[in-house]
Amino acid sequence: MLEALDEAGVRPIVFKGTALAYACYADPLLRPRLDTDLLIGPEDVEAASAALESMRFVRTARPIGEHVTHQLTYVRAACGVESAFDVHWKIADPQAFADLFPYAELRRSAVPIPALGPHAIGPSVVDALLIACAHRVAHHYDDDTLIFLCDIDVLARRFGSTEWDRVVALAREKQSAGYSGRRYLTTSRRRSTARVVGRAPPRTSIRDCVKSTSSGPICTRCAAGALA
Repeated sequence: MLEALDEAGVRPIVFKGTALAYACYADPLLRPRLDTDLLIGPEDVEAASAALESMRFVRTARPIGEHVTHQLTYVRAACGVESAFDVHWKIADPQAFADLFPYAELRRSAVPIPALGPHAIGPSVVDALLIACAHRVAHHYDDDTLIFLCDIDVLARRFGSTEWDRVVALAREKQSAGYSGRRYLTTSRRRSTARVVGRAPPRTSIRDCVKSTSSGPICTRCAAGALA
């Protein structure tokens, strides 16, 4: 499928569950998922749709509208097994998060995922952590769902001081673009994942992120527990 998209001139970024399963987990079976998320450029939506439909994928019914959704879902059943792909041109549907990580920005730092073939790329480990944390707020209302906490933990275990410094730098960069929800990103790991697995990022990283982000409905709620 990725090869067919590549032939159509589309280079999707595989992200969230499938990317983490094949790039970060010891065995992909340890990270169950119901679909595969792909991020493409807005200009590639028509080409991606045509390529998927040429492979007999069927577009499912879902709400549409410029300010309602930024993704399409395609499914195909073969031998009793259904494959589903969520094709995104923005990272999330809620408007507060939709433009957090544009495709072009993630593409510049994307890394290969060899286990998925020569055409597979995913977000860098730092971007993947920030996406995983933001996803919990944007789509799951900060719920302590174990699978998402495990994603954050698996990613954070790969970090050294350089990666945590990059997280702080990105927090400041995103704040300069007006993304007040960014405070959540490392706060989430300290409050939630540390509670599950007994690990947490460096306290200085949390302090720096809190200092670098202005108040807002999301960060006010999260900052209260950031340094607890």
